[in-house]
Amino acid sequence: MSFVRRALLLLAVAAVVAASPLRAQDLTDKQPSYTRIAAKCGEDPARPSFSAADYAKAMADAAKAIKSAGKEGNRARKAAITESVARLKECMEEETRKFTLPPMRDCRDFLNAYSAFSARAASLIKAGKISEADRARVREMFRKPAMDCVHDMMTKCINPNKTGDVDFVIAVMEAASVFGFIGSYASQTGTERFLTTTNPGFVRMTFCTDTDYACKGNRAACNRRIIAIKAIMQTYMDK
Repeated sequence: MSFVRRALLLLAVAAVVAASPLRAQDLTDKQPSYTRIAAKCGEDPARPSFSAADYAKAMADAAKAIKSAGKEGNRARKAAITESVARLKECMEEETRKFTLPPMRDCRDFLNAYSAFSARAASLIKAGKISEADRARVREMFRKPAMDCVHDMMTKCINPNKTGDVDFVIAVMEAASVFGFIGSYASQTGTERFLTTTNPGFVRMTFCTDTDYACKGNRAACNRRIIAIKAIMQTYMDK
């Protein structure tokens, strides 16, 4: 074989190898619904989720395919479809306890997503579908969005005269507190407190204007809000 022909052959092989992942993906997408879903489903949040209708269609398609394979006497194909059906059944159960993380672009997204996760996780634990370890594993996925959110809040100021803003900050900080990255100098005194509050490596909560913490409305609710926001105003985190 000449040098030129050998070079052309190597280039052709390289092109095939480079394209193989895309082709593999394309082949999966072109497979029957039961094969495609069985290959892609799973409890991992990184895997796509499928609806009850998706699974129903896949199971119906599989039933028809098994019947067709039986008529053809194609045992290998029948066995392969049966394996896909078994995986579909597993995935249908996994979907009931699967968590998917929506995009979290800001504090509002984080709070909504984390609140929904907390409520669902509590329900699934009560039903015996997931363990405390499962909840802790998924909760950890919210750590970075929580850190980004709190850091953003601490680089801005809070308007103490807007009840909605104050309540939102309280809700966010309560949700983010479980991750352990928020510090407090509430119990610090003297030099220790001075070093913490003047440390250029920390960001802290600040008000946009002075406040006397006056609160209108239900006295008990106001007292709870004042205690919470005073504690929050003594928090900090690394930049």
